[in-house]
Amino acid sequence: MTTAPGASVTTRPGLPGLVRSGWFLPVALATASLVVSAVRIARPSFWLDEAATVSMVQRSPAQMLDTLQHIDLVHGLYYLLLRPWAAVAGTSEVALRTPSAIALAVACVGFVLLVREVSGGRVAAVAGVAFVLLPGLSWTGIEARSYVLVVALVVWAVWALHRALRRRQRRWWVLFTVLVVLSVLVHVMAVLMVVPYLVAGRAADRLRPTAVAVAVAVAAVLPFVVATQAQVGQVSWIQIGPVELGYLVGLGQLFMGLRADSGVVQLAAAAVLALVVAALAVAALRARSGRRFAVDTAVAWVVVPTLVLALPVLAGVQLYQERYVAYAAPGACWLVGLGLTALRGPVRVRAAVGAVAVAAAAVGLVAQAGVASKNADDYRALADLAPGATSVLFATDEARGVAIAYPDRFTGITDLAAAGPWRGSGTLWGVQRPIEDLALAGRVVVYVASDPDDAHRREAEALLAAAGCRAGGSLEERRWTGTTYDCG
Repeated sequence: MTTAPGASVTTRPGLPGLVRSGWFLPVALATASLVVSAVRIARPSFWLDEAATVSMVQRSPAQMLDTLQHIDLVHGLYYLLLRPWAAVAGTSEVALRTPSAIALAVACVGFVLLVREVSGGRVAAVAGVAFVLLPGLSWTGIEARSYVLVVALVVWAVWALHRALRRRQRRWWVLFTVLVVLSVLVHVMAVLMVVPYLVAGRAADRLRPTAVAVAVAVAAVLPFVVATQAQVGQVSWIQIGPVELGYLVGLGQLFMGLRADSGVVQLAAAAVLALVVAALAVAALRARSGRRFAVDTAVAWVVVPTLVLALPVLAGVQLYQERYVAYAAPGACWLVGLGLTALRGPVRVRAAVGAVAVAAAAVGLVAQAGVASKNADDYRALADLAPGATSVLFATDEARGVAIAYPDRFTGITDLAAAGPWRGSGTLWGVQRPIEDLALAGRVVVYVASDPDDAHRREAEALLAAAGCRAGGSLEERRWTGTTYDCG
């Protein structure tokens, strides 16, 4: 039976109807993505970056806008969007990470729809499974930051672009342009997707209208891009050498959260996963004939944002962090789907390759669920030192993030170094008083940098020694050391 163009198709409700409607695969994979995020969402402790989110979403709009004039403008729209949610749901790990898990599931739906429309159901199924399991994407679903929202907006922008190129209707071009603008406003690094969009337009032999839409979007976000450059000093802490850069680009983006000291098993799994993805990307390139749009778009999606941000590091321009280009990972998933389905030989060969990739990815998923998996910092354990203390001393304003992330542990405890409430300070962490003027008494918990040579740490230790304070229990994390002192 055939259906006339434009005629509606009525399907029965339930699973059979969902399958016939074409929504079963994207919904099933999006649900799997949500489950992967949900089972791990509460265990990892908040860390520095997420503490910044906790800090910002608890401010009034006026306080937030005042702070964004000085720092973190690049995440400003994300904070504004998350603030109403936090006002209702709270600022626990589950509360603040749940929107990220949902956004990743929404991104998964758009990605599967895109790949199926361009490359067919088999490629979409494989690429969708890769999307669900790739640690470089799954990490964003359990991180209370803006990166996952950029992933979702970029995925749907590419989908809208494909619709515009294929259907040639103005509404798709408008939708594409709006999504590009929003993605850059959520995080400025999304502007690096401009070239992949143009590559997609060229692959479809419609470069001119694509360039016009991209130009309109760039013009709309240019003032924002310029404004964020005034705050580029806030990433002056980034110092990456050539070896670390290669490690991050080759392994870190696929295995988000991995560190050079993460352990032999995790590093080996990351290397295996990287080799499998690279091999399947080569297979996809070899099968490019007849798949020009898919292969060219996917390759540009992965390669261009990564290289544009990474290569300047070799010239001393330090802006690269793997999470800044997390939105490039869907391109890798697309190449995995294209490459695995293009492999020739017995089915068991493809099954073996897929099984190896799944096993390697599983190691990353488990590692991301560790308590201190966020940059090897466990703010929750540090905060647990505070109950029972009479006062707390943060050697730097940034260390106060521990108390901002877990305020219930600091109830009734005096913050000795705080010059005033952090919410209205126009800063992320509050303004510090000179600690040499502080009077120490009772049980004091002191948070200092883990680096013994840090000037703030030495200053705090000199103050404690002069006051005759005796050290008690101590906990050292990668970034901070917390120690209890009896100061008489």
